[in-house]
Amino acid sequence: MTENINTENQQTSPSTESRNAPGDAIQMMSHDVIGSGPPLVMLGGGATGIRGLQMHAERLSGHRTAVRLQTLNVDWGTRDFPLAPDYSVKSESRAMRATIEALGLSYPIDIMGWCLGGIVALDFALDSIEMVRSLVLVEPAAYWALEQALNTDAEYKEMMSFFRGFVGDITREQIERLRISLGDQPGRFENEEQIMQIWMQYRGSLRCMPAVASYADTLERVRGLEKPVLLVEGKDSMRIYRSINDVLERSLPNVRRVKLPGGHASSTESIDLFMEVLTSFHAGVEG
Repeated sequence: MTENINTENQQTSPSTESRNAPGDAIQMMSHDVIGSGPPLVMLGGGATGIRGLQMHAERLSGHRTAVRLQTLNVDWGTRDFPLAPDYSVKSESRAMRATIEALGLSYPIDIMGWCLGGIVALDFALDSIEMVRSLVLVEPAAYWALEQALNTDAEYKEMMSFFRGFVGDITREQIERLRISLGDQPGRFENEEQIMQIWMQYRGSLRCMPAVASYADTLERVRGLEKPVLLVEGKDSMRIYRSINDVLERSLPNVRRVKLPGGHASSTESIDLFMEVLTSFHAGVEG
């Protein structure tokens, strides 16, 4: 449910420092804003969050205001805070709304989410449809959609069981198994140890995985989402994410779907093509 990590072109830029703690009554997401023009709000994957969207933000900043929101799990995980006992996908989407309102962004706005960011963006859109102009979902971790469609098998059940084990201190062995499940074979990069160090640095973020695996919603709500939606996936990505997009494509009334070269991180691996697709999609959105 998280992203492949490669250290190439991975840079960070200053972002607002979060003052949130898991017990706070009102949660806000830390964020990074660059560029000018119509805003595009982006949420990254479950491990490194906005770090994985740095290149996207830089490319967009010439003609759009790129707003990257850091999900709570990454914010808290990198500070080694435990998740709140009632943490869920809904915690993230509520914090997303509070942050957009605090930033004073005019809406409806364009939203984009990758993996964990995808399920959060979808939940936000379903709860706050009046704030959404369009929605881009890059391999969203909407596992509940397969449950709703009765499209589960032994492989799916084994993966959900594995995800629910990400509690407490996440081990190197768990991360290595997770990478294998994502098709990212440890040892295939020359800078393998550097990559693993990044995974270990962000391992606290992965404590969100039991909550994501357990989250439930309904396809009935999805069928009522009439805003334009772009579904994105990698041609070589895991079957589970292609299956999720299959279900969402059948359920969404106004949807376009594209497949990019690459795996789960295809929007970064094939960033030139992805940016072309993204620009074309947004150009075709009315309003």
